[in-house]
Amino acid sequence: MIQKIILFVVLLWAGNASAGVFGPSNLPECILKEMPGTEHNHEAQDIYWACQRRFGIRPVAKKNPWFGVKSRSQCIAKYGRRTESKIATDDIRQACTTLYYFP
Repeated sequence: MIQKIILFVVLLWAGNASAGVFGPSNLPECILKEMPGTEHNHEAQDIYWACQRRFGIRPVAKKNPWFGVKSRSQCIAKYGRRTESKIATDDIRQACTTLYYFP
């Protein structure tokens, strides 16, 4: 019984984390996982297209996590830091807006 409760809590927490249980589950999450630290625009474009091929463009649910990043500005600050490529920072900003912007 205790094992089932622990498993339930872990799965619940993983669903609210910034990615799925085994990695990103959509395009914005893929960008936030792969894009930080990108130095060159061509590298950023390659990462974006790899994520798009993997997940396509489809509607994404907004995140309202219990832990970690809770807003668009926190997301941009966390994932955009140390990213030199202009294209990468634009993609990160858009991914953060898609996942964490609550008008």
